[in-house]
Amino acid sequence: MHPPGLVHSQAQKPLISTQMQHRLHLLQATALELQQLVQQEMNLNPVLELDPDEPPDDEELENEDDSASDNTPDEQEWDDYWADAPLPNTREDRDEQHHEHLMQSITGVTSLSEFLREQITLWPQDDPHLAGDLELLIGFLDERGILSLPLAEIATTQKVPLARMKAAQAVLTTFDPPGIGADDLRHSLLIQLERREQSESLAAAVLSHHFDDLAARRLPRIAQALGFSLDDITHATRIIATLHPSPASSFTTPVSPYVTTDLIVEREGEGWKALLTGQDMPRLRISPAYKALLAESSAKDARDYLRDHIKSGKQLISTLAQRQETLRRIAEEIIKYQPDFFAKGRAHLQPLTMSPIARALGVHESTISRAIAGKHLQTPHGLFELRFFFTPGLTTRAGPDLSNTAVKESLAALIRTEDKAAPLSDTRLTQLLATQGISIARRTTAKYREDLSILPANLRRQF
Repeated sequence: MHPPGLVHSQAQKPLISTQMQHRLHLLQATALELQQLVQQEMNLNPVLELDPDEPPDDEELENEDDSASDNTPDEQEWDDYWADAPLPNTREDRDEQHHEHLMQSITGVTSLSEFLREQITLWPQDDPHLAGDLELLIGFLDERGILSLPLAEIATTQKVPLARMKAAQAVLTTFDPPGIGADDLRHSLLIQLERREQSESLAAAVLSHHFDDLAARRLPRIAQALGFSLDDITHATRIIATLHPSPASSFTTPVSPYVTTDLIVEREGEGWKALLTGQDMPRLRISPAYKALLAESSAKDARDYLRDHIKSGKQLISTLAQRQETLRRIAEEIIKYQPDFFAKGRAHLQPLTMSPIARALGVHESTISRAIAGKHLQTPHGLFELRFFFTPGLTTRAGPDLSNTAVKESLAALIRTEDKAAPLSDTRLTQLLATQGISIARRTTAKYREDLSILPANLRRQF
């Protein structure tokens, strides 16, 4: 199989224009990033200015010199572009790629999902299912870049053949950053060694066969089992220490002392309602001075210049309004699917994927993914990223589905109340969860325990 970037699919989707990419980046940008983007637009477009009052309504915008609106795509055209819009991936589009990197330099580090999707477009599309299967697995990556569920369970819950999931994972683990898409931490570290061409090294043997001993720093036991000196094993652990336990760490947004609240959920009668805060949201208008200049000017070059910039400015204002409306509608849909969370708290979070939200809004899932990136919702139970509300889940014998977050809450509660002198093993935890109607495999229990940064039973024991 060819490595990414050497072969392009023969059946490429139509490339989107620089303007369309710009709209998608505005959609993805956080409120604080949006300030930088808008300031740059104002520097480039003299007819734009901050609106000290309220933005003009739609009718006013439509009546501002109709000639400036010529050739503006209608809403359906915009929706089509906002759907699954591929990024440029041919060498003939260097100008658009340059703009892509420019926009990324303004908005900060590309999100992990965006970075991985770019690599999908560079992979040969010989298998018609591959791109979709890769998108599916990307949706199951946790904050470390490791699969949040065992591959077999993903295949079962998503009704996709396990062989296809394995093939997609084999491709995903060749993507950057090294170690991405692994089953667990050990698998991720082994992938990183393989990328360094050290898959046959002593470090790989330690990870493959003595991971638990390594975690407990039982180096003499490892040395005895593998027949190497303690110095050799110590050197191997130093190599392992240079690997990244969280491959996605470079894509994690640093914690900011100031987090913007984009939306607020408030009680409305017996239900809930989402409200936009407008916090740090730039409000723009077309400068009246430049509109007057357009009306007065008789020089064709001057009129063409003003028309073009007024048209561009109105499109930006429209895009900002559409961005806000998209966020509000997403929040309203989240409320529909998560009423128990808002009423009772995070232990009642229900499984939710982006598919039903995308269908309700009439857009592609990638649009939802872009829109929720870095956006925060204030709830009665605290401030949460919108992405928090999208989590896979499990069907319980008790009836309703539970999100992974809710299952982890139950698991953590069992461990908090355990006898510290005789902590619960993963097998026993699995049995106790089953008594609550939560039927999961022991390996899933172990994975969730690791996700919670909780040690195994033998290392939790207190004497």
